[in-house]
Amino acid sequence: MTLKRLLTAVCLIICCRNITDAQAQVSRYHANESNGFGVVYMLPQSRLRVEALVERTDYTPGKLSAYALKYLNQNVGLEAMVSYRLLKVRVLSEGVPDREHQYLVEFKPGTVAPYLSLTANGVIVGINTDAVAPDAAAWADPTQAETHSTRVIPTLPQEYNLAGSLHKKAELAAQHLFYVRESSMNIVTGDVDAMPKDGQAMKIVMDRLAQEEAATRALFVGDTVRRQFVQSFLITPTEPFADKVIFRFSEQLGVLEADDLAGEPVRMTLREVERAPQMDDKQAEKHEKSLKGIVYNRPGVGEVQVIRAQEILYQSQLHITQWGIRQSLAPKMFKDKQDQTPSILFDPDTGGILKVQGPDGKTL
Repeated sequence: MTLKRLLTAVCLIICCRNITDAQAQVSRYHANESNGFGVVYMLPQSRLRVEALVERTDYTPGKLSAYALKYLNQNVGLEAMVSYRLLKVRVLSEGVPDREHQYLVEFKPGTVAPYLSLTANGVIVGINTDAVAPDAAAWADPTQAETHSTRVIPTLPQEYNLAGSLHKKAELAAQHLFYVRESSMNIVTGDVDAMPKDGQAMKIVMDRLAQEEAATRALFVGDTVRRQFVQSFLITPTEPFADKVIFRFSEQLGVLEADDLAGEPVRMTLREVERAPQMDDKQAEKHEKSLKGIVYNRPGVGEVQVIRAQEILYQSQLHITQWGIRQSLAPKMFKDKQDQTPSILFDPDTGGILKVQGPDGKTL
């Protein structure tokens, strides 16, 4: 097997089978006579994704909010309001195709490495394996976010609709609320003429009373809806940096761009932990020529810290491909006997080797 650096775009006719998991889509590419026994792949470079998990709260005052203190002994807002909370921040290192490092793998007839697995954008994932590295767990889905809302219309007595003043409406609504609460307590204590027949009937009655109480109470305390969502910011790291303003945050306006002074800055620092030695142009050229076989990345490591005011929101170590070095697997690995064919799993985010297995499934 030989490997050459692509100098021009290569068009291949491929035979492929799609394989999917929860997050990633991978295709198996066979090298055969129709494509000259060659398959093109790319290595990834690192991009940092800063994700902010935010909760938005929308408050709408009730029709009788002005009387909440009098009848419920509770101070509530009298005007509609929107507020935000910054719940969490995290930083992910994700791979994007590095088009400056594309390779053509030529599988000669008789090779024991018959196919590669690539992502949809051409990044190498595996040799002789369809396995995929697990993606980072997703955060809040807006359709599944926590929400509290009481928009059910209560079944108030007819006198409420006939009342000629807001004050009278508040008085009648308060009486209805206390009646519903008393009814619930009577069922709980058994102080009623006819108890529900069984547990299921009891649950239906109690749920209905709870719903009625919440809807009536909302006339005084208002309606609150909470929704969680994620906002992301992308950074392509080249060198370490300190106290870089990634975004700003305001409890009234939410997440803002870095240059919007209406919010408090959220800063990030990226430090070197492990980095390959720097090479001059001559050394880099010599190293590139020495790569024979399947080229892969050995990424560097950085430590990232995100701070708001004096609070550390996130701190962790991440792989940074640009701070690493490219290496290669010896071609002789794929010239052994058929019963010794290895399978290799790569990390599509870094281009590094995750696992090498023999045909018996044992890690080599």
